[in-house]
Amino acid sequence: MHLKNKRLIILALFLLTFFSASHMTVASPVLAQMGKDLNVTNASTLSLILTLPALCMIPMNLLSGVLGQRMSKKILVYIGGVIFMVGALGPIFLYSFTAILVFRAIMGLGCGIIFPHPISMIADYFEDERRPTVMGIVNAGGGVLAMIVAIVAGVLGTTSWRNAFWSYTFGAIAILAVTFFVPTLKTAVPAAAGPRKIGSLAPSTYIYMTALFVFFATIQIVFNLISSFVFAEKMGNASSAGTAVSIMTLGSFLTSISFGVLFGILKKWSGFVSVAVAAIGYILLAMSPSLPIVIGAMLVIGLGMGAFIPIVMTWSAMDSPNAVSLATSITLIGMLLGMFGSTFVLQLFKAIGGGSTRNSFLYSGILLGFMAIVFLFAALRPSRRTPFPAMSEEALSVK
Repeated sequence: MHLKNKRLIILALFLLTFFSASHMTVASPVLAQMGKDLNVTNASTLSLILTLPALCMIPMNLLSGVLGQRMSKKILVYIGGVIFMVGALGPIFLYSFTAILVFRAIMGLGCGIIFPHPISMIADYFEDERRPTVMGIVNAGGGVLAMIVAIVAGVLGTTSWRNAFWSYTFGAIAILAVTFFVPTLKTAVPAAAGPRKIGSLAPSTYIYMTALFVFFATIQIVFNLISSFVFAEKMGNASSAGTAVSIMTLGSFLTSISFGVLFGILKKWSGFVSVAVAAIGYILLAMSPSLPIVIGAMLVIGLGMGAFIPIVMTWSAMDSPNAVSLATSITLIGMLLGMFGSTFVLQLFKAIGGGSTRNSFLYSGILLGFMAIVFLFAALRPSRRTPFPAMSEEALSVK
């Protein structure tokens, strides 16, 4: 395949990450406006706008991964794209909170269909030696696009929260890029080419899944509250909240793109460092007196978030070298469940903190601090590469 064509494929896969990057960042800057307009005063209930799509992504993510072995992944992208766009743009024309939640769920179903394929399609078009480089570029795409979309949604949201949702139309460009730049494979991967030997899954996989669940149940809280926080503290408007979210995604992008270097230096200590950085960002956010400090705190949280995800995914793959796909899928479920579970964590923090947003940020920082300590003690154990090697030695057999 010509080098120019491969660059166009990379561009298409880069743009395809828009769907997973935008399902939260468009609505987050205008969430406070939506609550006021729709007469939803409970923060936990309102946060379902952001978290419900993540829950709906879980079953479709697993189903789409299986279907991708039996049919064209481009067809799956088209199907997911249409469902996503219907669900994403529907709220513009709705005035019922319940109806909007239904369409957000539909959007999550479409996003779940697309979710595994920007990464899985890399193996279809690139040789082994090029895959890590392409993987880094495509993974970084989510951070870049999330940052851009948050800014655009914030600017559009200064007039009306409904206008912010027009940002989702960018998905059409991503679909067109896949249509014209990604060639259709002549033959699909055979689904029944004989029995497939499935390797052993390390029990530590479930530790990493739990780690992502706790981490994202906490990290998601800042997406749920940043809009109302900026408004309540009179620090700015929807554009200001959008800028804060975009800076957080910028931090995530910076550590994601430099992951190889950071992981090579920190090794098994990287989990502790990344979670500790996110905890510091939350505590700084809880004490922020002005918008510049809020933006700085969001940057710090993003730095921790961008490092922690690839760290955990790498460890999961290292612990289960003969069942990498299965380990990756199970570990990622923790992230999606955490996004949805943040609604209930937020409700708990609001209950014990008297409804204070600053207290919710503070409790988030404390929870992440405890999590960092767990990773610190795990790293102190004598081991070669990962923080839970003893768990890896007694692998579970997956039939």
